[in-house]
Amino acid sequence: MKKKFFNLAVAMSVIASSLAFSSCGDDDDDEDEPKQEQNTNNNTNNDQKDENTKKPVGDPSISVKVAKGDSYQISNTTIGVYNQDLVVEDVTASTITLKLSGNAIEDSKITIGTGSNPSYAVFIDEDFTVKAASQSEAQATPNMVLFICPDAATLASGSTAKDPKINGEAGITMFQKME
Repeated sequence: MKKKFFNLAVAMSVIASSLAFSSCGDDDDDEDEPKQEQNTNNNTNNDQKDENTKKPVGDPSISVKVAKGDSYQISNTTIGVYNQDLVVEDVTASTITLKLSGNAIEDSKITIGTGSNPSYAVFIDEDFTVKAASQSEAQATPNMVLFICPDAATLASGSTAKDPKINGEAGITMFQKME
């Protein structure tokens, strides 16, 4: 009986020691792999991508002075538009040409202006676009007015419009400048 117990103990110790040695071998393989914090080509590429993405500048505002080439993110929770891209393509004394895009807005290029009959940027829910609209068109759908051009080189939330029908129903559009 003692001999069987001894043989069983020897067999168990051989099995246990082989398992211990194999698990140590697995740990050594992990040491050869690069650590996450080490500078590898992949980490360097990710850092470069972060440098190329646009970052917010300053605080969001409901009114901004714009110049050609400026880039903004716009949001209007009433309409359901969040962090959409707006790029200023051209600015004249009486008009601003813009390109809008994002996940809630199909690429839209519009020109809005100032003057006695200003134009408005109106979100069209059916096809996810933004179009330039006259004052009478904006009054027909005041709750969809994204922004206006109250004077030269200025974009402002529709909630700032002088027309009480529009400013009373338009949601607040926030502009966040991006660098």
